[in-house]
Amino acid sequence: MKHSHLFLILTFLSFVGLSSIVNAQFAGKQSDWKGYKKTVFKVGEHEAFVVEPKEPAKETPWVWRARFPTYHTEIDEMLLRDGYHVAHINAGSRLGSPNALKIWKQFYDLLTEKHGFNKKVVLEGVSRGGLYVYRWAKAYPETVACIYNDTPVCDFKSWPGGKGLGKGAQGQWKRVIEEYGFKNEEEAMSYRDNPIDNLQPIVDARIPIMHIITEDDAIVPPKENTYILKERLEKQGHPFFYVISIDKGNRANGHHFDVKYPHVGYHFIRKYSDFSNEFPIYLRSGLKNSQHVFAKMKKGRVGFLGGSITESAGWRLHVSDSLKKRYPETEFDFVYAGIGSTDSTFGAYRLQRDILSKGKVDLLFIESAVN
Repeated sequence: MKHSHLFLILTFLSFVGLSSIVNAQFAGKQSDWKGYKKTVFKVGEHEAFVVEPKEPAKETPWVWRARFPTYHTEIDEMLLRDGYHVAHINAGSRLGSPNALKIWKQFYDLLTEKHGFNKKVVLEGVSRGGLYVYRWAKAYPETVACIYNDTPVCDFKSWPGGKGLGKGAQGQWKRVIEEYGFKNEEEAMSYRDNPIDNLQPIVDARIPIMHIITEDDAIVPPKENTYILKERLEKQGHPFFYVISIDKGNRANGHHFDVKYPHVGYHFIRKYSDFSNEFPIYLRSGLKNSQHVFAKMKKGRVGFLGGSITESAGWRLHVSDSLKKRYPETEFDFVYAGIGSTDSTFGAYRLQRDILSKGKVDLLFIESAVN
C-alpha cells in the first residue's frame, strides 16, 4: 500500500510539474494591447514582451517579431484571434550579430521550455529585422515554421553599408563593424555569412518564405536584397519563396507602405504553422505570386490541364490571349494539356507527366469532367 501511495504522489507531482511548465504565468508589467494582455519582462538585461491570446490554440503556435514590433501589426492581430501568441525581445542595435543570436537563444529557450510554446516559431522581420531572422534561421533551422518579412535587409553591404543602390546609414554601418568584430570596412565587405550567403540549412529544412516589398525602395532596394536571396535559394532547389510586390511605397523613400491586404500574409502563416491539422486546406488569397512573376520577371509558364473543353480551341486560348494583352512584355510558355474524358483521377495521374515535367509552373488552370 505504501508503494501505491508513493506512486500516486509521484504521478501527481509529475503532472503538476508538467502543467506548471506549460501554463507558467509571465511575471512582469501587464497592460492592454488591442484588447489582449501584454506582459513586459526582462530576459537578462533585455526587455521582452509577450501578447497572449484570449484562448491559446492547440500546440501553442507563436509569432516572433524581430524588430519594430509595433509596425504593421494587422497580421498579428488576426493571428491573436486564432490563438497565437506574439513575442518580441529587444536585442538592441546588434543587427543580427552573434551576440544578438545569443540573446535570442535565451528568449527562445525561455518560451519553449518554461512556457510550453511550440518548438517551431513563425519569424516576422521588418527592415533590418531581416538580418536577425535569416541569421537565426540558418543557425537553428529546425526551430522555424515559416518566415514572413516586410521590406527586409538581406545583405548589410546594401543597408546600412550603402555600397550599392541604397542610401545606407553610416552610423549603423559603423555599428555593424563594431558588433561583428570586424577590424575594418574591408573585412566587413568580404564577410560571407549575410542572409544571402550559406543558404543550405534553409533549403534542407524547406522553410517557407514570403516577402512583401516595394519596388521603389531606396533604403533597402529589393534588387540587392530580396531578389538576390530568392534567386540563390531557388538555384539550390528551395521551392517555397513568395514575393508580394508593391510598385511604390508611401513614405520613407519608398521603404514604408500601407498594408492593404493583410489576409495574404495571414493565410501564408496559417498554412505553414497550423500544427493541429496534418492536412490543412486554406482558401488562396488571390494570384499575387503569379502577378509578380509575370510583371517583374517578364517570363512565366501557364498550364492548362483538363478534358475536352480544355482540349478544344476555346477558353484556354481566350485566357492565353488575355494574359498576353495584360502583360505584353512578358514571354509566356503555355502548356496545353487537354485530353477528352479527363476526370479528377485521370488528371491527377497526368499532372506530373503532362504539366510538371515541363518545369516550374507559375499559374495552373484545372478543369475536370464538366460534362
